[in-house]
Amino acid sequence: MNFFKKRIINIEALLKIVVLLGFFIFLLTSINSGQIYLYINPKMVIYVKLGMVVMFIVAVVTFGEIFRIPRKKTSFTTFALFFLPLITLAAFSPVSIQSSDLPGREINVGRSENRQVQEDDYDEYFEDDQHVVQDIELDIKEWEEIQTEDSIVLDDTNYYSWLFVIYYEIEKYVDKEIELVGFVYRDDTHTKNEFVVARLAMVCCAADMQVIGLLVRDEEDLHLEQDTWVKVKGILKKDEFMGDTLPIVELVSVEEVEKPQWEYIYPFPTE
Repeated sequence: MNFFKKRIINIEALLKIVVLLGFFIFLLTSINSGQIYLYINPKMVIYVKLGMVVMFIVAVVTFGEIFRIPRKKTSFTTFALFFLPLITLAAFSPVSIQSSDLPGREINVGRSENRQVQEDDYDEYFEDDQHVVQDIELDIKEWEEIQTEDSIVLDDTNYYSWLFVIYYEIEKYVDKEIELVGFVYRDDTHTKNEFVVARLAMVCCAADMQVIGLLVRDEEDLHLEQDTWVKVKGILKKDEFMGDTLPIVELVSVEEVEKPQWEYIYPFPTE
């Protein structure tokens, strides 16, 4: 009994272990459930895993300090800064970002103010005239076969690649049929017969989220609610929008659809 009475628990070391393991468990469950992709691009997950390894090692090493006399008084205020986000993460389920959550961010539809930078990126993307869409790892033959198809279908795996190419080689795709799924996005620049069929693109993490998509036009007014998920079928055209020549989808049909399991588009290769 005297042995146990002489044992003094180092509260600071114990709290460190709880914090480290708390974040470790949160990240582990987020990765296993796929919720991590609401926060970061899949290419960044490897760095999260490395961080988790470091957390676990530090927690194991710190365990040896639990029964050592602390050198200074424990600051509970400092630990509260770590426990507060942990409690918040445990209490609330993550939700996907909506376009309304991104006030002041202009939608990326190839506007002229970013044109030169994007054209430079395009030249680098297709350097040496090798038309290889790296995002979906197509070889030259497969890419040329896709270019000759009469219709274009954008999905989660090729959305950004196709969007990138359509904007800068629109002449090749004028009058082709196109089909894509996205949410309805409108702002003050759009008329009643226009909307953007959009997706949210995450380059690195949720902080750099950007709305991307194609402008859709119809002869009649379109009564669609903002952020409604729709499947659009139409014909690609080249037309003017706010002084710029852009690819425009001439609407053939539009129907409401269920929100996809993965709402975000991740522009760059994850391998």
